[in-house]
Amino acid sequence: PPRRSALRSRWTARQRVFQLVVIACVTLLLLSLFLGSFTSTHSIVSGLLHLKPTMQPSPQGASDLFYVQGSPSWGQLFIDGRRMARVPVLGVDRPLRLSRGSHLLRWQANPFQPLSCTVSIPFLLGADTCLYNEAVPVGANSSAWIITFSSTLENLPQNLRASLIQTAQAALDSQQTVETMQPGELYALSSSQACKPSVTAVYCLATARQPLKATLSFHLDTVASQNATCSSFGLGNSCIFQRQDCHRFCTVPAQLLHAGSVLPSDWNVFAVVRSSWTYALPDGRVIARNQPDSFLDYEEGNEYFIALQITWNGSAWGATVLHGSLLSNPTCTEAENEVETGGFLGNAKIPFAINWNVASGATQAAGCVVVASPAENTDTTPFPSTQPLPGLYCLHRFGVLLAANALAHRYWPYLPVADPYEQHLARNLAILVAESL
Repeated sequence: PPRRSALRSRWTARQRVFQLVVIACVTLLLLSLFLGSFTSTHSIVSGLLHLKPTMQPSPQGASDLFYVQGSPSWGQLFIDGRRMARVPVLGVDRPLRLSRGSHLLRWQANPFQPLSCTVSIPFLLGADTCLYNEAVPVGANSSAWIITFSSTLENLPQNLRASLIQTAQAALDSQQTVETMQPGELYALSSSQACKPSVTAVYCLATARQPLKATLSFHLDTVASQNATCSSFGLGNSCIFQRQDCHRFCTVPAQLLHAGSVLPSDWNVFAVVRSSWTYALPDGRVIARNQPDSFLDYEEGNEYFIALQITWNGSAWGATVLHGSLLSNPTCTEAENEVETGGFLGNAKIPFAINWNVASGATQAAGCVVVASPAENTDTTPFPSTQPLPGLYCLHRFGVLLAANALAHRYWPYLPVADPYEQHLARNLAILVAESL
């Protein structure tokens, strides 16, 4: 037979392709077995290979039922481009049921820019953008997620944002009040020359030598800041509410507002304000402007939440301050802040736990009384459980916290003492507290 050439291949082209396929399969099999023995490596490789989102069961056994809550309340809900004629109300209507697949939800409330997100049934890991961490029961064995759309100042065009801020500030200007300061009364000053060290803090105050016209004003702050603090009764010291910075307006749940003050066509928000005092002589000459509403040096420039009711008629904004809540009473909010965090309560040698109740008169500038009352379930006996402590109250006036009578001065001897006129004012306000308990 003819001899085989040394340069000729031993395998045909088809045989060589078959060999390469077999070698590749064996290599991949060995590699997968090796990587599978290491959990972390297996996770990394799996993450790199899964380029598309994967279908996962909804967290906490969530269903395909949803409630959608949007603000402002005059907005409309669109699901996959179709407008919902009526958005189910939580606690009143049955929730929405979404079909299997991905859905686009959009909240349109003119003149705000629309807000949108996607949600899938079942939950599509890595693709869904709707936030629904809260669920409510809707039967014995099912629950519904709550999807929230919250508009802020950031969702407005610049010109409409500026006009809304101007309208809101005008509403705050309408709350400006004036009180006559009597000679000998104390008032807070920001000047370092007026600051004096005390047992618990550094007090910054001055004494009126003649009657002064004291004007209390409120100023809107719309500059967001991560380090800002807000002294708001019942909501902590943060300016963040439900993951929103209230410097840019954040929606207020109806249950936090005074009954009867909420209308379905309004946008009820928390805004951040700072209060200040201006002091003038009887002839009108201003002797001090933009002075703080606190005599504690480290609290200069405190900010607060205040509730606003905002409307839009298609061409102009409307805004009013919502009353009936401490959130809309910055004078009393500052008083609460000083007795609870100013060191006065902690340094008092009172042998029982107490709560604070507050009240202010028709004129905010006149001041706010803070009355001590026993905390519930106190172990101290005998002790009244429904009435405030007789005579144990302080008065917050012109930014200064005063011991309003002898009993208050006994427990807080480091506080300035109210004069007879201020004591009379404090007693009248304390009656309002007793009547409300």
